[in-house]
Amino acid sequence: MKSLDYNDIDLLSVWLSPSPIQIVDTIKNKFAGTAKNAVYFLDATSSFPLGEFQKAIPMSDKQVYDNIRITTCLDLQEALQIVN
Repeated sequence: MKSLDYNDIDLLSVWLSPSPIQIVDTIKNKFAGTAKNAVYFLDATSSFPLGEFQKAIPMSDKQVYDNIRITTCLDLQEALQIVN
């Protein structure tokens, strides 16, 4: 499988089982401090690395926390409804 360069993400990205540190670093580097970007994290296994995220990005950076949408999808039909 080809490795993705998370620094080249523009509008949409799909990650297949990235490490928690990669998720946090990408959000921190790409989205921290910008009001125009939002992160939609669709999850089927409750795997968003919240602890690592809170350690890396201070709670005072309210804009980042306001622009993250973590959604749990248990099946493909539910994922389709969320995406639509």
